[in-house]
Amino acid sequence: MMDRGGPLENTNTLLIRFSTACGLCGPIIYALVVLVLGFLTPGYSHVTQLMSELGESGAPYALAMNLAGFLLPGVLLVIFSLGLWAALKPTLAGRGGVVLVAIAGITYIGEAVFSCDRGCIPVTFAGSAHLLIGDLAVLDAVLGAFILALAMKQDIRWKGYWQYSAATGILVLVLLPFFTALSGLAGFMQRLVVGVILLWLLVIAQKARRIVAEKKG
Repeated sequence: MMDRGGPLENTNTLLIRFSTACGLCGPIIYALVVLVLGFLTPGYSHVTQLMSELGESGAPYALAMNLAGFLLPGVLLVIFSLGLWAALKPTLAGRGGVVLVAIAGITYIGEAVFSCDRGCIPVTFAGSAHLLIGDLAVLDAVLGAFILALAMKQDIRWKGYWQYSAATGILVLVLLPFFTALSGLAGFMQRLVVGVILLWLLVIAQKARRIVAEKKG
């Protein structure tokens, strides 16, 4: 008699593993797109200019930034939340952290829909919405880091990772005042803050991928 649960279980396993791979690809794609388009854009400075300026209205590679730099990584992060869900115990903190990771992906999608104005100085509704979504994305990442730290602390499979997750949230909070104070280095400081968050996402995606592989065999 055929095992009716087998094909479905195998399909679910493949989907979960695919979702954890998306968690690895999203941050890498975003970083590469920003790096490449920054060097291709005449006069653009990675030190003084915000990353969103690559996708502002009138920028030479705005479409590429908004589609490949914001929309695609956002979709990948939303998909990754499914794999992270499978890699954590079904606790309140775990589920809450997963939801915040999904929201992080949605904020990236929102930034693709609402481009910033010239120089990211808000003039239009879209430009204002873009900046607001960016602020919400950072807040979401900090909350996600702290809440997932609680979830990881309750799960032996994540031993040692909860400290890193909590440290990520703390580090972002420490860096944020410098982002405001060092306005002449806005691009560098933004990249530093976002880099810390992207690295954290990469680390937890890789760990989730290992946990899922061991769990499913």
